[in-house]
Amino acid sequence: MLVACLAVPAHRATGLVGGAGAMRADAAFNPGIPLLTPCATNVAVGIVGIATGVAFESNPRLYFGDIYFNGRGASACETVASGGGTIDAMVAGGTNTITGGTVNCANLVGTYIHVGTLGTFSVAGQCAINGVNVGRISLVGLFTMATTSAAPYTTAILAGTLTVSP
Repeated sequence: MLVACLAVPAHRATGLVGGAGAMRADAAFNPGIPLLTPCATNVAVGIVGIATGVAFESNPRLYFGDIYFNGRGASACETVASGGGTIDAMVAGGTNTITGGTVNCANLVGTYIHVGTLGTFSVAGQCAINGVNVGRISLVGLFTMATTSAAPYTTAILAGTLTVSP
């Protein structure tokens, strides 16, 4: 008797397989971040960026391409030395122009923090790949920050990695 076996990769049974891509973003702070203490209070924070070459899968949905993201948040206290706060409205999405694959995430929420020029943001929410809801996905950005304005700093460039995970 001949029996055929089909091996299924472990990730197929568990759902989402994460991925990562190179990230670049522009950040804005209003009011600006002072060079010295005291901290700027009630700071509105905005972030707009792109992560390139991100690949991830939620069986059987696969997306490979760029992810654009745009969000806003707030900080109770920002200085050049440190700061952090909430991200209360971020959207992320992308379309692969070759394959037609899409990813769309709305109402992502989370937090951000920076110590000096090193920082991270983490947001999560419901996402769809190729039009099908695949559940909750997290986006985590690890970055270095370089200010692009004079003190008080109102703009900065964030460069690093964006990771997608379940």
